[in-house]
Amino acid sequence: MLLRRQLRPDNGTAALSRYGDDVWRLDQGIFEENAKSITVNFTSLPSPWRDTAKRYLWVLINAEPPAQLRRMRPARLSLQGIRMLWFPLRKFFQWLHAHRVTSLSAVSPDLLDGYLAFLTGSGDPLTQVYSCIGEVRRLWGYRMVLPEAMRLPETPPWDGDCTGVLLGKVRPSAENRTPRIDEHTMQPLLLWALRFVEEFADDIITAQHERVCCTIR
Repeated sequence: MLLRRQLRPDNGTAALSRYGDDVWRLDQGIFEENAKSITVNFTSLPSPWRDTAKRYLWVLINAEPPAQLRRMRPARLSLQGIRMLWFPLRKFFQWLHAHRVTSLSAVSPDLLDGYLAFLTGSGDPLTQVYSCIGEVRRLWGYRMVLPEAMRLPETPPWDGDCTGVLLGKVRPSAENRTPRIDEHTMQPLLLWALRFVEEFADDIITAQHERVCCTIR
């Protein structure tokens, strides 16, 4: 299944996930030692949508992004990134199944408007709604590398309107979400930073120079 991903050397071939498995282990291609078990469980989807989900995720894992997406996202998604998009993707497929839609080619603009209304009325955090909308757009971006029955219609979702326009609000930037460091914490940090520069720097540089010389010898 991880056909074009580098695999950890401690993985035996017998333990590798296969395309036909109900659960894919993505951590077999993740090299961070502290990485948790990362899996995608396709049984959490209605059975009519499992094949579409498998084909799409296989493309995300193994194929290069289409040209139109490379201009925005030049590299393939990481395996951790693919696992993170599973929740919004699954949510879309489950919603389609609940509305008796059996293929992506049958998704109409009216259905997408209905899904947008569902998202905006769900009470979910704005960042989560943004993510759900973004995954529909990504799915559309890959349409030409998927089989015809698994392609969203040619017209871009929501006529290409940006998410901020669709929702009437903009997702807060990461800078605005970062808590400000308290002044009582910042002042000691600055004092110690200055002390390192003004008092300790010469000794640190000298010790580093001696360490390098000893290493060379």
